[in-house]
Amino acid sequence: METGTGSRLKMVNEVSYRLEIFKMTLRSYAKDRKSWILEIFLLFPLFVIFIITRRYADEDYRETAQFLGEEAAKQQALGDIMDLTIYLYMVILAIFVTIVLGTSLLGTEKNDKTIYYILTRPIHRYEIPLQKFPAYLIFSTSLFIVPLTLLHMTMMSVVPGSNAFTGIGLVPKLIFIALLCNAAYGSIFMFIGLILKRPLLVALIIGFAGNLLTSLIFSGSTQAQTTIPYHLEVIGKSFVSSGQIATMETFNTALTSVLTLISLTAFFVALTSMKIQKQDFE
Repeated sequence: METGTGSRLKMVNEVSYRLEIFKMTLRSYAKDRKSWILEIFLLFPLFVIFIITRRYADEDYRETAQFLGEEAAKQQALGDIMDLTIYLYMVILAIFVTIVLGTSLLGTEKNDKTIYYILTRPIHRYEIPLQKFPAYLIFSTSLFIVPLTLLHMTMMSVVPGSNAFTGIGLVPKLIFIALLCNAAYGSIFMFIGLILKRPLLVALIIGFAGNLLTSLIFSGSTQAQTTIPYHLEVIGKSFVSSGQIATMETFNTALTSVLTLISLTAFFVALTSMKIQKQDFE
């Protein structure tokens, strides 16, 4: 019995030891003032949304409820929440967050020479991104939990016949979208941070001019399907029946878009793992 307990304890300690880089990355994010500035950055738009909602949306929802019913007003608000999540939080704000956290994931370690400490750990080089990226993904996605929850509560609180917690089941879906967004952009920016000394400019171009760049190469449905925002829109559209996003033209299913973003993430994480094995940090 003691032998079995001792064996399990040894196995747990070994796993914990091998995951030291994962835990170290999470601790680093939690202690970094920059990370919490990003949280404030994500919360700030809520003040503007709160004012606009009280001044304009309140009356709009009341008119909808009066002529079409309270359920229609509820669906309208849920559609507006998804629109704000995709077109404000994912297409604009999330890019800043993923650029800051993603490019520094390996870039800071390389520039600050702390990569040498990591290389002394008893793990293979290719494991470094495999441990650091999940830590990034957990932390970056956690930054969106409070803002997206408050966004939902702010919007729904002014809908006739509803309260702040009406339709709260949409929030996990918003966080799922944030997870996929952070994963796709973050994996790209992690790779850029590894191969470039000054990755911010390139990351900004990819993040904000990606649609323009792909439009120069592709056209029509092919061009749309090569951009991350398009796939986030497709996924968002599958969760609501109202709003601007519900009227957009799509060329594939939400499941295809989810698998596309997961595949893109896996590709760049694998590419980073292969690159770091050959990287010269001298």
